[in-house]
Amino acid sequence: FKTQEREELDEDPRRVLSGQKILSCSESGKSLSQKRAQRTAGFFFTCLECKKSFESKEHLMEHFRIHSGETHYRIHTVDRPFPCDQCDKSFIHKQSLKNHLRVHTGLRPHVCHLCGKSYIHKDNLTDHIRIHTGEKPFACDQCGKSFTHKGSLLHHMKIHTGLKPFTCRQCGRHFTHKGNLKIHIRIHSGERPFTCPQCGKSFIYHGNLVGHLKKHSGEKLYHCTQCGKSFVEARHLQKHVKTHTTERPFVCSQCGRDFLSHHSFKEHQRIHTGEKPHVCLDCGKAFTRLMYLKRHQRIHTGEKPYECPLCGKSFGRLSTLLTHKKKHCPKLTDEKLL
Repeated sequence: FKTQEREELDEDPRRVLSGQKILSCSESGKSLSQKRAQRTAGFFFTCLECKKSFESKEHLMEHFRIHSGETHYRIHTVDRPFPCDQCDKSFIHKQSLKNHLRVHTGLRPHVCHLCGKSYIHKDNLTDHIRIHTGEKPFACDQCGKSFTHKGSLLHHMKIHTGLKPFTCRQCGRHFTHKGNLKIHIRIHSGERPFTCPQCGKSFIYHGNLVGHLKKHSGEKLYHCTQCGKSFVEARHLQKHVKTHTTERPFVCSQCGRDFLSHHSFKEHQRIHTGEKPHVCLDCGKAFTRLMYLKRHQRIHTGEKPYECPLCGKSFGRLSTLLTHKKKHCPKLTDEKLL
C-alpha cells in the first residue's frame, strides 16, 4: 500500500464512507470502498467489503482497518498483536483490548439515565435502553415476532431451523447455543467458577452464588407494606402477603376460580384461551407463564439453583428440594422447610 494513500485515509476518514475506492490488498484483491452510512437491520454503518454492520462510525472505522494497511494482512496471518496480560485472550486491535480489559477492572462507563444500570460497552447500553422504550426493531420474517436485540432474533430463528450445532463430547447432548454448552460442560468437568468471597464455597451457576450470598448478608430487601415484615427473597414476601387478606376480587367467568391479583387472573385465562406467549429459544416449547419457561430452561442449561443447606446437593426445582429436605427432617412442614 502506498504511504501517501494511507496518510490520506487517516486524514480524511469521510472518504471511507463515500464509496470511493482508496486502497486494494495485493494478496486478496479486495478493494477498500465504503458506502455512505445506511441503516441495515437496525445498524447505521455497513462495510461493503464483508457486509458487517455497526452502530457508530467509530466502530466502522476501527473495523475498516482489517481491510486496509498493515492490519489487513492479519486476515491472512491471523496476527493478534495485543494480548491481555490477565487472561489468554489476544486481539487484532488495541481498542478491542482496551474494551476487553474492562471485564477485569470492572469499569462500566456507559450508564442508563433511566435506571442507573451500567455497561462495559456502549452498544450494550443502546440495547438496554430499548427495554425502557419498548422498541423492538428486529422482526422474524417467518412468524413476525419482534425482538429488542438482534442476538435474540438470531437465537429465535433457530426454533424454525431446528439447528443444534453445539455437541457435548462427553455425553453427546446437543445445544442450540454455545453458551448453554459451556455451562453444561461444568457438570462433567466439576468446574465451579463462582466463589463466595466470605466463606470460599464455589458454585457451578451464578444464580446459586447470588442465593448463597443472601445467607451471609441476611439482607432483607423485600418489605410487606401492611405489617412491615421483611424477607430475603421476593417469593417469601409474595407468600406472606396472602396471609393479610382473604379477598379475591378477580373471578374467571369460565370456571369461577378467583384470584388475589389481576396478574394471576390474566395468567389463568391463558388456560382457557390456549395462549402460550413464553417460548423456549432452544426447543420451541411454549408456556403460559414466564416462571414455567424459566423452570423449563434449566433442562437445557443444567442449572440447579436450589441448594440443600444440610448436604449441599442442588436441584432444578424448589419442590424437588423440599421433597429432598424432608429426608433430613421428616417431621417439618413445607413452610418450615423454606
